[in-house]
Amino acid sequence: MNFLQKGLAGLESRLDKVLLDEPGGQTTTTPPPQPTLQQTKAEEKAANTAAVKAGRISLQERLAAATARKERGRSRSPIVEDGEPVESLKDKDKDKDIGREKEDDNKEGDGRDSSSCKPEPSPPTIAQESPARPPTSKPVTDPPPALPPPPEIIISPRGSLETNGYADVSHEDLETTITLLREDLTLCEARRQEESHAAAERIDALEDKIRYLARESAEASRQKANGAPSGLEKKLAEAQEKIALLLEEGEKLSKNELKLQNSIKKLRTKAQEEEKATAEAKRRAERAEKEAIDAKEKAKRAVENEKRASERVKGAVRLESEVEGLRREKESSASVIAELKGKLEEVTDRAEDAESRVQTEALEKERKVTVELKAEIERLQSEAALTEERLQSEVRDLKAKMERDTERARIMEEELK
Repeated sequence: MNFLQKGLAGLESRLDKVLLDEPGGQTTTTPPPQPTLQQTKAEEKAANTAAVKAGRISLQERLAAATARKERGRSRSPIVEDGEPVESLKDKDKDKDIGREKEDDNKEGDGRDSSSCKPEPSPPTIAQESPARPPTSKPVTDPPPALPPPPEIIISPRGSLETNGYADVSHEDLETTITLLREDLTLCEARRQEESHAAAERIDALEDKIRYLARESAEASRQKANGAPSGLEKKLAEAQEKIALLLEEGEKLSKNELKLQNSIKKLRTKAQEEEKATAEAKRRAERAEKEAIDAKEKAKRAVENEKRASERVKGAVRLESEVEGLRREKESSASVIAELKGKLEEVTDRAEDAESRVQTEALEKERKVTVELKAEIERLQSEAALTEERLQSEVRDLKAKMERDTERARIMEEELK
């Protein structure tokens, strides 16, 4: 933007120099009837005062004012002695002073308002040059229509927000809100594109119109310069041709500036879209990575649960084998007890037979043996009872443990499913 502003400032300074290049040396003998010098000076003074008060005037207004002054000076043409007329010298000094003030104002205003440096898209009003050619009026263009404001999107909260951060909003409501927002965004984007296309078409039409008027003005100035006699009119025609060429150059510069601004806007929009796409891709990659990590953690937990379940199944099988061994041991103990009972009965029968048959020492010895056998039998019976109780308690514990392990294995299988 800096180099465009400098180029426009240079163009304005060149235009000021062309405007300040007043023709001199032309003398006339019989001027036509003109208004008085005091009236002309009063008009010029009022115009200059209004221009200075207005501050920074546009390029076309300055050109129109300078052209009108030149036309008035050309039509005035008083009788001079020894070269230039006195009014021409005064006008030249006054124009130089005004040109310097305008250049200073332009340099001060460049930093404040960069948009005022651009030439307005309307050619200056061409003053009446000859009775055969009517004046070309400044084209009247309608102001561009004001762009409608973007629609306001108001999202009303659905549900009360609790203090712990949870919102009482269902998933369907959120999806509906997101869908509505996307539709509104699509409509806004379509409206913006339509408005930008309409503005671009209007700008192109105005540029074509300005280009046509500038060419027409340059051609008219060139024809006037070719057909004008030497002297003030020829120089004025050449100055007008230079003004038209400078206007055309300014129009080209403004067009280039507009193209550069549009290119910069497009590049910025593209960069923002690329940044958004990159950020969205990063978010998706992070989300996918997080989901992959969660899936790995779930798979690891599932493998660990499966290992635990297999270990529990193995423990249950081992407990069943132990219970089976204890059952076999119990059966063997029961068989031993039955055998001992049989022996006891046999010994008892023999003792009774011996007691009934013989009343001798042998009988006494047999009794002693019977008593010992009874004691042994009682001891064995008590041991067998204790062993049986111990085995039964172990069997109950093993059954309870098996039931607990079976319930845990069933719960783990349901969790794995």
